[in-house]
Amino acid sequence: MVSLEGVSKSFEGRAVIHRTSLQIGARERVALIGPSGCGKSTLLRMILGLVIPDTGTVTVGKVQVTEATAREVRRRIGYVIQDGGLFPHLTAEDNVTLVARLGGMPTERMRARVDELVDLAGLPKTLLARYPRALSGGERQRVGLMRALMLDPDVLLLDEPLGALDPIIRARLQEDLRTAFQRLGKSVVIVTHDMGEAAYLADSIAVMRDGRIVQQGGVRDLIDHPADPFVSEFVGAQRSLAGAIA
Repeated sequence: MVSLEGVSKSFEGRAVIHRTSLQIGARERVALIGPSGCGKSTLLRMILGLVIPDTGTVTVGKVQVTEATAREVRRRIGYVIQDGGLFPHLTAEDNVTLVARLGGMPTERMRARVDELVDLAGLPKTLLARYPRALSGGERQRVGLMRALMLDPDVLLLDEPLGALDPIIRARLQEDLRTAFQRLGKSVVIVTHDMGEAAYLADSIAVMRDGRIVQQGGVRDLIDHPADPFVSEFVGAQRSLAGAIA
C-alpha cells in the first residue's frame, strides 16, 4: 500500500534522511520509533507529499507521490497529529466534516458517517457541539481521529498522537486505537518515542537513527536479535516495554 524506495532528503545542506526504504502492506500497522530528530516525521510527510525526497520514490497504492500528484494522494490518507490539530474557531463536528463539506459530500451521508465515527472513536456525540478549547486533550485526539477517517482513507498516519496526554488518558486511548485499527483493517503508520506503545499498536517496528531505518521487525526480534548496539541500547532503555510484551 505504501512504498518508500531509496529516499533521501536534505534541508539547507543538512541531511535529514539518508537513503532508506520502507514498505507498508495493505492492513499492516508499522510504528516508526527513534530519538528526537532522527527523521520519523519527515518520512511521514514524504508519504503525504508535504516533503518531496531529493532521491528515491514514494508510492501510495499505485500512484507515485510528486508535487503534481500530492493532492490526489492526500485524499487517500488520514493524518492525525499531536493534540488533534483542530481549528479553534470550528466546533468539533465542523472540524470532523470540514473536508467532506468542501468536497460536496451529501448531508445525509455526512451525518451517517459522523454517527459511525462517534462510535468508533468512543466520543459522546454531545461533545461535537463544543469548540476545541472546551475539550480535554484526549477528547481532541478522538475528534482528530474522526476527522482523519471521515473520507474513509486507505492509509492512516499518526504523528506522536498521544505524546501530550497524561498516563491514564494515554492508556485508554491506546486501547481504543488498537481496537479501531483492528476494526478498520487499514494500513497504519504511527510515529512514537515509546517502544511499549509501538509494540502494543503495531505489527512491526522500524527503528530509526540519524535519518536511517537501522532495523525493522517484531518487538521480540528487536530484543533477541538487535541489528547493532544502538537498537539494543534503545530497546533496553524503554521501561514501558515490559508491560507491552507481558
